Amino acid sequence: MSAPRGLRSLLISDEPTDEQDDDPYYSSSDWVVVTRNEALHLHPEMAKVANPIEFGGSMPFWTDDFDNLACVLK
Repeated sequence: MSAPRGLRSLLISDEPTDEQDDDPYYSSSDWVVVTRNEALHLHPEMAKVANPIEFGGSMPFWTDDFDNLACVLK
């Protein structure tokens, strides 16, 4: 299932390599790519590092009309 308005989301998680582990300038990070560009979503290089984010369940989508942060943090 894709998000409203035809947008697709990908999660990219990055971890420091073993050589970078002790370096204070490196840390893990998570990136979310939100796009309508299906070619980007299907690109082989993106497929190597990204995981699709599936939407659904009971939590409403975050919009300008709905911004209840307390609901998200529960």
